[in-house]
Amino acid sequence: MSATPRILAVAPRLALATTQIFKHSLIKAVKTTQKSNCHTLPHTNNQTDRDHQGRDQSTGTTQLASPPSPRKAILVLGMHRSGTSALTAVLGFLGCDLPELLMPAGPENEKGFFESNRVTPLNEKILASAGSIWFDWSPIHSNWFQSPEAAQFHDQAIEVLHQEFGTSELFVLKDPRICRLLPFWLKVLEADDCQPLIIHIFRAPSEVAASLAKAQSREPQSTLLLWLRHVLDAEANTRGRPRMFTNYDTLMDNWETVATQFPEVFGVELPRDAKQAAPEVTDFLTPSLRHFTYADSSSNMDALPEWVSQVYAIMQKWAATNEDPADHSKLNTIRAAFDEAPANYGPAFQKIQALYESVTNFESQADELQTVKLQQAKLTSTLQLRDLRVKDLTTQQVENQDQINALQTEQDTLLQQQDKLTSTLQLRDLRVKDLTT
Repeated sequence: MSATPRILAVAPRLALATTQIFKHSLIKAVKTTQKSNCHTLPHTNNQTDRDHQGRDQSTGTTQLASPPSPRKAILVLGMHRSGTSALTAVLGFLGCDLPELLMPAGPENEKGFFESNRVTPLNEKILASAGSIWFDWSPIHSNWFQSPEAAQFHDQAIEVLHQEFGTSELFVLKDPRICRLLPFWLKVLEADDCQPLIIHIFRAPSEVAASLAKAQSREPQSTLLLWLRHVLDAEANTRGRPRMFTNYDTLMDNWETVATQFPEVFGVELPRDAKQAAPEVTDFLTPSLRHFTYADSSSNMDALPEWVSQVYAIMQKWAATNEDPADHSKLNTIRAAFDEAPANYGPAFQKIQALYESVTNFESQADELQTVKLQQAKLTSTLQLRDLRVKDLTTQQVENQDQINALQTEQDTLLQQQDKLTSTLQLRDLRVKDLTT
């Protein structure tokens, strides 16, 4: 039995513990945010109430409104292992420009990541400057995005966009890290006169946890929190902008809906229609891309932490029936409580991750030991077969030696007879000679 199934087997118990931990924070956050969220946002086609400075009153985030631009940047936003690569590939088949320098394919994405090999290293540097890393589920403080540390990457980011996309009027920018760096990248795109078109893609949290456990040896419960961080930050920081929501299952089973919804949501036609791209997309979106599938049954949903299950349910609803602004206040409440969680529970989860890595290493070593034992058993079997063969050959050798000895005896007898016959012939010759004399 491999390490991953053994580890995932304990996920429901850890999920229950996680839920109990966060219920306390959620209750506390609800009490502290009820007053600010007591109004219901109007259904204004993805628009939110803003003050005169452009601040989103529902989230407290500042977003810059921009006039229409001839250049469009499709931002594919989603958690790692959620189908962002597959969606980006489909958009490429539909005629959108992909990065010039693509990240090479790897064991976890054999068909490719379809993300820039310049943007991803840059995002790693930006996260490090903000005191974070790709698997960190704590929030990046909003003040950091206005700091000199953030500003030092601005021109470099614009240069990377030029290197990767040139003057393209419709390109795809994808890296899951952007979900947590949206205030930075939205500012960069607008400075480069690019209008962002937002596509959110999500996947069942339990599938993401299983996939990332296999690909990166990440502890499943921490991965669920990382999923929550990516989804909440990406959603909150793109309100009021053109955006659409889809999920991994829809992409795999009915990808044409992306091509259909795109012009309806953004008012932009894709360079190729679905019929033109269908042969390439169908050849690409094979079942081999999906390694983990968990049904969204009530038991599976109950195993998720409460915040994760609630946000996942909202995302599912939005993907199926369009965004409902009435859900914004609930998402705000969860996000506010979740932002406070790392200070209280971050160290505990760091210990859990360290323990998980130790268990993973132990199970990996156990698997290696089992492999060595199997190899040893195979070698032992081979040696036994060799010994039997040697024994057979030894027996054959003895039999052959007996035959050789018998032949040697027969040869000696024949030589004796030959000598005797030779002597007889010699005597006969002498007798003949005497008679002729």
